Amino acid sequence: MPWFCPTCKKAMKKKLDDKFWRTKGHCFDCQIEFENKLRVKGEFENYARTLEIENRKSYVKDLKQSLVEFESTDGKATFFNSVGVQDIELEKEKWDMGQEKFETMVKEAKEHIDKIEKAIDEEQKELDSARADST
Repeated sequence: MPWFCPTCKKAMKKKLDDKFWRTKGHCFDCQIEFENKLRVKGEFENYARTLEIENRKSYVKDLKQSLVEFESTDGKATFFNSVGVQDIELEKEKWDMGQEKFETMVKEAKEHIDKIEKAIDEEQKELDSARADST
């Protein structure tokens, strides 16, 4: 993080400046000013909905990645636990959920993710049409 905001040239020494520098590329005060200008123009609601939709898309992307990782396990896993107080032992634990249950869970998860994606796409279309109507 630079010492000074590239937009307003003020010192970035607040905790929130670090967060907003990483996410927005400027300091917290510049973000407040930006959002205030949007509120004055009446465009803040669309901006907030756009951010919310982008966050949902990111969440779905993470869900898909988690599902891919889960599918690669085939519903089986091995865990090692350190047990014992004085004499430390390593305990091996095998976990298996059964192929049928595994396939059912994966199918339900995919359906759930598809449902969420469709809802996000519909909301995105609504937002895009609202923008087109306002211009």
